[in-house]
Amino acid sequence: MKKIILKISCFILAVFSIILISCGKGEEQKEAELYESGVETALVMEEMAKSEEFKTLLNATEYDFSNALAEDYNAPVSVYSISTPTFEQWFQIIETARGEYEGTFAGTWSSLSDELKEQVKKRFNFSTIVNLVLSDRVEVSELSVSSVYRAYLHFDGSLEEEISYLYAYETGASIIVTFSPIKGGGFSATGQFLLEMDCSSLAKVRDIFESYNCEVNKIK
Repeated sequence: MKKIILKISCFILAVFSIILISCGKGEEQKEAELYESGVETALVMEEMAKSEEFKTLLNATEYDFSNALAEDYNAPVSVYSISTPTFEQWFQIIETARGEYEGTFAGTWSSLSDELKEQVKKRFNFSTIVNLVLSDRVEVSELSVSSVYRAYLHFDGSLEEEISYLYAYETGASIIVTFSPIKGGGFSATGQFLLEMDCSSLAKVRDIFESYNCEVNKIK
């Protein structure tokens, strides 16, 4: 009987080990997929910024920052993953900024209809954080540049929740790409330049985003 129990225990442990290994490989594969999608987005943004025709079409010829571009957007020296805060964390950020947070999220949120909740969700995303960071740290002209050269791409695949990758380079402007799941399949990628921001280390990137309750980790 002891031998049977021991065999069953070993079998269960083996199964769990296989599951854990499979999950780890799945996470690595998804991380690699998002990384490549982000690089593709960065290359599109580089092309946008270098195209005189694109600038003319968008009436943005005054927004030329080609001298601030990285030498090779296909080869970031560092990449950081940044989580999007929960809706409760979002409200806490806003209310704390107003100096009046009293845990009012639950009651306010539950009183909304499902349709209005969806409308709120569409507004409280990582792109909003990026805009807040930019407006707090750069000049109006640089904020306009970031808006003009924002890229929107769509990729096949699955994604459970929104996450962002920040790509830092040896020289030139960093790029942040936000990946968001799409109903019906696939995910979107929204890329923005981070002008005049030092993203050369994990500590400096955390200093930028952790005040917004974002978890920041270095993945490359």
